[in-house]
Amino acid sequence: MFATRRTIEAASLGTLGLARALAAAVLLAGPLACVTSGTYEILVQERDALANQKAGLEESLQMLMMAKEKLEAELSTRQEEVSELRGTYEGLVSDLQSELASGAVQIEQLRDGIRVNVSDEILFPSGSAVLNDDGSEILRKVAGQLGQSPHRVEVEGHTDNVPISGGLARRYPTNWELAGARAASVVRLFESAGIDGSRMRAVSLSQFNPVAANDSEDGRARNRRIEIRLLPDAGSPVGAAAMATR
Repeated sequence: MFATRRTIEAASLGTLGLARALAAAVLLAGPLACVTSGTYEILVQERDALANQKAGLEESLQMLMMAKEKLEAELSTRQEEVSELRGTYEGLVSDLQSELASGAVQIEQLRDGIRVNVSDEILFPSGSAVLNDDGSEILRKVAGQLGQSPHRVEVEGHTDNVPISGGLARRYPTNWELAGARAASVVRLFESAGIDGSRMRAVSLSQFNPVAANDSEDGRARNRRIEIRLLPDAGSPVGAAAMATR
């Protein structure tokens, strides 16, 4: 009987020890489980952040590739336009050799086009906006080259600062009208030579864009001129840049 009681007590003590051990294990496992759960959430957040960063980088890369393709296309267009302008410049120089040698005509290749400068004295009789025969011949040579180009043509009329007087003032009250009429005469000749009128415009700058001082006859003669500008199309990269600076 006594032995049986001792056996029961031993079993009870063993059960109590096991319960205590299980309780201790639960207490130890609780914090560990919390740490594991928190770490997992952090890792998930980091994963999502990296995924978002990767998506953003891929979008930026795509935009850069598109910008690169656009720049390459613009560069190709610019190179074609520069090549065309160079060809037109060389053609003008070839066709107007004698006029260039005599100083009657000046040709300048600009960053955004070509400028042909012709003195009014070669093109028009004094006080007139009607082209003379020599002037018409020179302008038809110019038109032959401009007609082969797709670029815009701007004809500018310039005068000296001497006011219009006498009977001429009844037709051209100021230098604005005279310069504009002379520019229009050049445009009309170009159109008759086959240049599309939609490519051209006539502009009067009157006396307000001189290339020399008006205090001498030589300076005034230099200021009385027609400038013909060949410009890239406004829709092209070169033309858009040129228009932005005008």
